[in-house]
Amino acid sequence: MKKTLIGLSIGILFFALTVYAQAPLPLPQGAGPGHPGVGMDLDHPVWPDLACLNIDENRMGAIREIQVRAVKDGIRKRAELQIAAIELKEILSKDPVDIKAVEAKLKQIASARADIQLSHIKAVEEIKNKLTKEERKRFKEFLESTHTGLRDRHNPVEPFLPRPKKN
Repeated sequence: MKKTLIGLSIGILFFALTVYAQAPLPLPQGAGPGHPGVGMDLDHPVWPDLACLNIDENRMGAIREIQVRAVKDGIRKRAELQIAAIELKEILSKDPVDIKAVEAKLKQIASARADIQLSHIKAVEEIKNKLTKEERKRFKEFLESTHTGLRDRHNPVEPFLPRPKKN
């Protein structure tokens, strides 16, 4: 009975991995129209709209530097993520599949995604540090209004988190 259950479990796992390995692996896309993803490209809706916040020109120059650095960093990290996804597909296409290699690659992909999100958060915080108290308040309101429509699409957990109260 025990051997049958183990054999059946291994068979189902092998079948699932075989089907998964044959399916095309979607590569991560950059954020933008028609390309939901993580990171902020120069064409991301947040960047051009920063001008409407009436931020001092000197601070706006510093913010543009942060923006360019963040965009370049995001492009590099998304490229690494795409390469890892291709490597995962290669690992899954082999017979038998090396489960330890799959596990390591999935952890690498998860780590890369977390790095991209953390870089974005750091860039936003760095921008906030360049702003006056009043500009920071406008920036916060701007981010909340900009991301309200994106919350539910990009993060399946986010709709269940409490939203900030508006006074």
